[in-house]
Amino acid sequence: MGTLDYQSSMLEEYRQNIDKKTVALEMPTGSGKTLVGLLVGEFRRRKNNETVLFLCPTNQLVHQVVEQANSKYGIDAIAFTGRQRDYSAKDRQKYVSASAIGVTTYSSFFSNGQLFKDPEVLILDDVHAAENYIVSNWSIRLDRSQVQYSQLCELFKEIMPEWFYQQLSQSEDDMEPYSSCDMLPFPLLEQVMDRYSGILASLQSDTSNYYAYNRIRENLDECNIFLNRNEILIRPWIAPTETFAPFVNSKQRVLMSATLGRGGELERVTGIEDITRLPIAPEWEKTGIGRRFFLYPELANNISIGEAFSSLQSIFRRSVVLVPNNGMATKLIKTFNESMPEVKVFQSQNIETSKNEFINSSDATVILANRYDGIDFPEEESRLLFIFALPKVTNLQERFLIERSSSNILYGERLRTRVIQSVGRCTRRPGDYSLICVFDGRNVSDLSNPKVFPQYPPELRAEMQYGIENSQVINNLQDLIEQSTYFRDQTNEWQSAEDTIISYRDDYSLVNSSSNNQDLDTLQKCARIEVRFQYALWAKDYKRGYEEGQQIISTLSNSSSLKGYYSFWNIIQGCVAYKAISMDGNYFVSGSKCLEQAKLNNNSIRWIPFLAKQLFSNIIEDPEARTDYFEEALPRFERVLTNYRSLGQLQNDIQRILANLQSQDGTEFEQGHRDLGKLLGYISVNPSEHGAPDPYWVLSPGVVLVSEDKIYSEGKGSVKSVPLRHVREALTHEKWIRQNVHQIIEPEIYTVFITTSSTINADAHDPAEGLFYLKRSDLYQWAIKATTTVQRVYSSFTESGNAEWQNSTHTEFLKAQVLPSDALRLFTGRHLTDLTVTKES
Repeated sequence: MGTLDYQSSMLEEYRQNIDKKTVALEMPTGSGKTLVGLLVGEFRRRKNNETVLFLCPTNQLVHQVVEQANSKYGIDAIAFTGRQRDYSAKDRQKYVSASAIGVTTYSSFFSNGQLFKDPEVLILDDVHAAENYIVSNWSIRLDRSQVQYSQLCELFKEIMPEWFYQQLSQSEDDMEPYSSCDMLPFPLLEQVMDRYSGILASLQSDTSNYYAYNRIRENLDECNIFLNRNEILIRPWIAPTETFAPFVNSKQRVLMSATLGRGGELERVTGIEDITRLPIAPEWEKTGIGRRFFLYPELANNISIGEAFSSLQSIFRRSVVLVPNNGMATKLIKTFNESMPEVKVFQSQNIETSKNEFINSSDATVILANRYDGIDFPEEESRLLFIFALPKVTNLQERFLIERSSSNILYGERLRTRVIQSVGRCTRRPGDYSLICVFDGRNVSDLSNPKVFPQYPPELRAEMQYGIENSQVINNLQDLIEQSTYFRDQTNEWQSAEDTIISYRDDYSLVNSSSNNQDLDTLQKCARIEVRFQYALWAKDYKRGYEEGQQIISTLSNSSSLKGYYSFWNIIQGCVAYKAISMDGNYFVSGSKCLEQAKLNNNSIRWIPFLAKQLFSNIIEDPEARTDYFEEALPRFERVLTNYRSLGQLQNDIQRILANLQSQDGTEFEQGHRDLGKLLGYISVNPSEHGAPDPYWVLSPGVVLVSEDKIYSEGKGSVKSVPLRHVREALTHEKWIRQNVHQIIEPEIYTVFITTSSTINADAHDPAEGLFYLKRSDLYQWAIKATTTVQRVYSSFTESGNAEWQNSTHTEFLKAQVLPSDALRLFTGRHLTDLTVTKES
């Protein structure tokens, strides 16, 4: 068909900037960026006889680009995948003589192979999704199955406090795995550097980790370490690509991205400071490509997930399934094999070189784990896309910055792009249409949370909003089947839905974006300085690195919503100052002050005072943070709020909790007690095994509230007194906690008797020494205050990792006296022996 208008416009923009060293072209999902990139490469190859290398994230995308180039566009392109020594002599010669465009992966290019040592033009495709593929060449990733993982954990225990590892070792049943990520700052490794390097030197040769180690071994003390219970990641802040000669020496680098990013994402991903941006026409954001019909079966009435899944597969026959990890992929494959054996199941490796077998199958699905972009299924290839939750983060550095350093705004553009890319897999051309079925269980993802919809382009926002509203009024499976069939066949019945979506889109187009442009401008300014900082640090020029760091901190200092990122950079600056002390002793004072600022602006990172003491012998006075335990509950509390789609849904759960806390049924009361703790972000468990206590709350690794809940029925106008046998039960709880709860470290365990009674039997009084007492009505009144505060802070909550919201929430909890420390005071305000003594009835 030739180039479309926006493709031609982008090519003209490129022509006017043809001599720039690094040019970034914004080509959103479905806009045909592959063709534009190939035309740029082919033009330079023919006109200047330049060697052109086209880089893709994966082997599958390499083959997809080459197939399109050769079969659709008549451009001679060669795929280079696998081992370089296996490339044919003919293909090598065609590439090096500039007779054809070479297409390979980022990993192959950065591997130091001889074939790609001097490309003249580099075209970097899908740069918005390429950070892991680029920085992996300077990163070591170890999972817990590798011996080096265990060796490093044992080594790190020598330089970090015990609780640091305790929180990382919790099982998924104990605690949500999202909150168990942390960072080990690089200066702490100084005293064990020889052993640290020795462990990494033992990595198996001919592996990506081995090659990465050899590339960073001279800079191990400039790499941060991120870790959780499953993985250790060792990497620089930004990939130092400008230290790689083939990358630096190329004449031109053309970055093809679905978004140019308003907060400096391209600079951070590529390690390039000076990038000329060529944005696409703003009208593009209002429309997009094709039509998507969103269905959320879990919001519908009387429909099971299995019914929806199998019915949609039978209607559309070919589907694409996006899952967040290999474990879920394995479960789905089993489901298909057992419940739908007629469906042929493919995985990414089955379509790496060609999709033809999948496309030619009459009943098939392709299951893609941790893949949200790149693979296209236009037209009749597939009109059904299942999404089982998307990974919000793709590496531990991202996770730490978002969930521990409260810097979600840093990755906002990146997360937004991932969602847009994921839902566009089957709508690649103007006439395409696909049904998108979203399953996310109890989690409210960026695909199903109306609070985050305003960040998306108007058309996508309209499609999602219609999908949410429509799914809530689907009454049964037959309704879902009828609507899906109308959409598949594009019947007149579908037209009313189409009109509604267009109406929503037009309304949203008139509304300004909710993004904070001032904050994004600040992050954009910081990005270029961060790149300079990275190269100074990599060159071990700590004084220059400190100077660049000061510029970053100064730039961030005036934004209240960037406090989390400001805190993170004060941590990094404190670390760099420590490294610079050997050059100038004055850095001792400034480094100490940086860590004081870091602690002042962060509610989630517990080890900042420890770091200050280790590096600068500085004891940071922060009594409030040490005693209210808010930072312990915060990550789980944010996760709880994320799971609610609306205030109404939250209110329903709160009403259930309060009703249970007033129930005369002991089992219901215990459920309310447990769920109140979970709602507030505590580790709250009601164990069921014989001899176990009633609900316990872990406020921090050092503070546990364990209860004996007794709701006595009224008899003859009075409530039963607490008997000896129940006191004896309560006295066993502390021992049980110490033996069975793994989240604690040398804890203070407070055993509290929660009851409707106000008296105690005489023979129970003396044995009750040391037990605390809480009347059920007092717990209920406190629960009303706490849940009211939760509802109030929920109204301004959008997603986890917002430092401004975290600080205001702490203030609200403080004013309402419902902090974890207030719970501790409530539970330990009276002793059981304070009750009036009665004779046993």
